[in-house]
Amino acid sequence: MTPLDATELPPVIRTTTLATEHLAPCTPQNSGDSITSGLLAWATLILAAVCIVVVLAGAAAPWLWLGDLAVHWSGHAAIGLLPALVVWRRRPRYVVPLVLVLMAAFIPGMRSMMEPRLTVVAAPARPITVAFANVYDFNRDRSQALHAISGIDAEVIGLAEVSIQDRARITSTRWPFQHWEDRDGTLSVALLSAHPILSATLLDADGAGVLEATLDLGQERRLRIIVAHLFSPKNGSSTRGRNEQLRFMTKVTATDSLPLLLLGDLNLSPASPHWRAFVSDTGFKRAPGTSPATWPTSFGPGGIAIDHLLARNLGLTDVEPFPIPGSDHRGLRAIAWLGASGGD
Repeated sequence: MTPLDATELPPVIRTTTLATEHLAPCTPQNSGDSITSGLLAWATLILAAVCIVVVLAGAAAPWLWLGDLAVHWSGHAAIGLLPALVVWRRRPRYVVPLVLVLMAAFIPGMRSMMEPRLTVVAAPARPITVAFANVYDFNRDRSQALHAISGIDAEVIGLAEVSIQDRARITSTRWPFQHWEDRDGTLSVALLSAHPILSATLLDADGAGVLEATLDLGQERRLRIIVAHLFSPKNGSSTRGRNEQLRFMTKVTATDSLPLLLLGDLNLSPASPHWRAFVSDTGFKRAPGTSPATWPTSFGPGGIAIDHLLARNLGLTDVEPFPIPGSDHRGLRAIAWLGASGGD
């Protein structure tokens, strides 16, 4: 028999043959891709589940210590939800709840952004460079840390997690006026000043390191300063203790109308509802712009802001972080502005 030419095949046979030839080579290539994409989908879904737990726990921050711990990381959780939204974008049953949780995750940060900020003091004004540094009680590079702090360009600096023995390691002579606690411990604080310290009192803040001082800036100007290191919210008891310390500082700061500066590790970020209550009750404000992340140092600028420079009745600008060798915190430096009469 004479073989049939392909052009003489019946239409149905030709179509089937061509379709088979087209699909066959793709089958083995797609199997590996499907496994990879499946693993990616599950990995992003697991990450999303963790982020959802963080956001939902953060919603309970006013009442539960775990919620207060979680709410500081709501912004990070929002970012963690983005890969899942990309992978599951064609699955409405996943995308819709993810979008709702994403919106909820941004609420603490949005509230923080809407918080009233300090305004620049009108001239004439007296600029004062100020700083705060948590040296870290278990710092293995303590000598290097204190040496680095000695080089900070600041007229006034508050220190946390220091001891009286550290005083001899501060080599700078720009701070002739100093007040150090006479006890050791993770909550010890100190104040170093280029201006005379008229008074300094270690306050009884339920175990926290809270130092209150008044500086003489000359020309009848006085500046009141509080250096503070509050409890870390690592469990329910310490969280309640920190909140009591915040309320204590609210009472302390209500005593007069002098320009007031707070330098401290509050173990509290602006995302927390307890932060909003504190700044509302005390009248403290942050400088304009984003508060630099200070902890943990391993996260760099991606950490959270728990160390703060806050002011009342004066201006505050140019807040910037600086490294502290061996510490798990970054330090903060800024310029405070006092008006001609001492206030703004």
